[in-house]
Amino acid sequence: MNQWQQKLHQGNVNFHQCKWRSAETAYLDAARMLEHEWFKDLDNPQLMMAWIAAMHNLAALYENQKIPQKASEFLVFPYRRIITLIKSGGLSEAFKPPLFKALKCTVIPLLEFSTKHRICKCCQHYLDEAKEWLSLSWPDLQYLHRNQNHIGNQSSPTDRTIH
Repeated sequence: MNQWQQKLHQGNVNFHQCKWRSAETAYLDAARMLEHEWFKDLDNPQLMMAWIAAMHNLAALYENQKIPQKASEFLVFPYRRIITLIKSGGLSEAFKPPLFKALKCTVIPLLEFSTKHRICKCCQHYLDEAKEWLSLSWPDLQYLHRNQNHIGNQSSPTDRTIH
């Protein structure tokens, strides 16, 4: 087992035991390790997806602690990184399908998050574009049909807008 895998596992164990600080440290360590490894091997889909998972674990951790602003950062950052990679090109043809799968894996959690927390109009615009892209790319995706009228309409527990 790689060191980053051990850190993710350690973070998961701590998360399920509600040891928030220890889980946060383990997830952050795993994300740093993964980012370092991934940038040495940018066409590696396993490292990319593991990095996204570490970031989403951090988002879940902060959302569980009722810190939605910080949680949103760990959902938006992977989405933006994947969009940047897609737009920049230069990656192998073999890496394009996993890259688009990763985009889907970053958009859906953002859409789900926006059903629970109020988001700014600018962010809502990007989410609407992402939702449209998803519905065109994966028309059989049931998620969009269930929640299409709820995106961004619900208030957050603190009634604060997330950017």
